[in-house]
Amino acid sequence: MTSSQRKRLRLRDDRFLSRGELATRWSLSVREIIRREKSGQLPVYRLSYKVHRFRLTDILKLEEAALEHAES
Repeated sequence: MTSSQRKRLRLRDDRFLSRGELATRWSLSVREIIRREKSGQLPVYRLSYKVHRFRLTDILKLEEAALEHAES
């Protein structure tokens, strides 16, 4: 199995969120999600021109970092 095949399998097994799902999760507008995506604040997977997804594990890491920052 090649490394690209392993990467494809890992991505297939991951859970991804759409812009709308992430906006609902964070109580933000989809427009705000797009702004953060364009500014580089959110790691995004572009599956096509119109389909952008966010890996749940990346989002959980961002949420944990935000909690740690808020507590300090």
